[in-house]
Amino acid sequence: MAGSWFNWLSKPKEDVAQPTYGMSVSAYHFKNVTLEPEAALRNATVFTCVRILAKTVAQLPWSVVDAEKSGFVPVDHAINKLLKRPNSAMTPFEFKFKIIHDYLVYGNVYLLKVLTPSDRVTELIPLDPPKIEISKSLSGARTFKYEGARTYSEKEIVHIRDFIGLDVKGLSRVEECAELIVQANTLDANLTERTKTAGRQNGVLIYDGSMSPESKAAISEAWKERYGGTMAVLDGGPKFTDTSGTSPADSDTQSLIELEIKRLCGVFDVPVEYLQISDGKFSNLSQKNSEFYSNTISPLCDVVAEKLTQSLIFDDGMAIKFNGAEMKKGDLAATTKIANESYSAGILTLNESRRLAGYSAVDGGDKFVEAPKSPEPSSHNDYDADSTGQYGPRTSEGYSNE
Repeated sequence: MAGSWFNWLSKPKEDVAQPTYGMSVSAYHFKNVTLEPEAALRNATVFTCVRILAKTVAQLPWSVVDAEKSGFVPVDHAINKLLKRPNSAMTPFEFKFKIIHDYLVYGNVYLLKVLTPSDRVTELIPLDPPKIEISKSLSGARTFKYEGARTYSEKEIVHIRDFIGLDVKGLSRVEECAELIVQANTLDANLTERTKTAGRQNGVLIYDGSMSPESKAAISEAWKERYGGTMAVLDGGPKFTDTSGTSPADSDTQSLIELEIKRLCGVFDVPVEYLQISDGKFSNLSQKNSEFYSNTISPLCDVVAEKLTQSLIFDDGMAIKFNGAEMKKGDLAATTKIANESYSAGILTLNESRRLAGYSAVDGGDKFVEAPKSPEPSSHNDYDADSTGQYGPRTSEGYSNE
């Protein structure tokens, strides 16, 4: 038996199957990584964050409103027709989705204004950001060359930028965070490779007695065909030892992946719970939606709406606005209760209370309600004590407590 063990252990190292564990490439050794924006969308977290933000904004109604009034008060305006049908190829949902997609992925949105001879805008056509070259003259005027061919003036292009600095272009979130995304992709690839081999069972079979090398090879081959793993056959006793095991690197990799997901969600200001991969529970979903709107969606809407207003609206007091009332109301019951109590107590006017609850003002609503008067306390002069010391109102019939 000892000889059998010695013979097996004495085999050259290359003849023995050696399982490999851990990562072949460290996820934190990337420097000066470049990543094309389109390639970044192959990362599941980046793709999901962009999709969540783009579809959320795309679902919100928008219109030209009276900027002087609070709330969302649409007005009749020629640009509303353009917002309802931006161009012949896209629905309003697709158009808004495309704007947010380009804004988040490329850091720049370019909308070509199709103009009539009288400068009326009839269509807004999104241009592919990577195909745009921007030049800036000494006077500060910018020109936009598309695909190295036609050049457009600022009058013809609506340019929306993310992370605005001194450059004429906005910064791309995925390009600036390329190292983080490549790290996450490496971790995913490593875990995928480990998953491929997870179903393979490896082991050592110690056989009672001696066995020819051909028989050992046949058993090992049969095991590999059936279970996909490796089997070492030894002489010296009927015993099987499972050596498949799980590498400690597997749990480390999973922890690192979860960390990378949280960091990528932070880049896009998306709560990790929205990716439906967290065990976290919302104690108040409406309140969570309200915070998501205030911290993430509202700033996106404001950037787009203000730029479109600047480029398309030339009437004083008018602006393009998104209606996020349903998202920003939060806990409607609690907000309405506070508004009602504040108005009833004379702390807020009717219109101030309506604005607090997310509603527009009404005519005559800028007044305080008169607080109800408290009943005047009765004087003890109208009461006499009876023989027990208790007081009761004095009447012609005697005391009321008699």
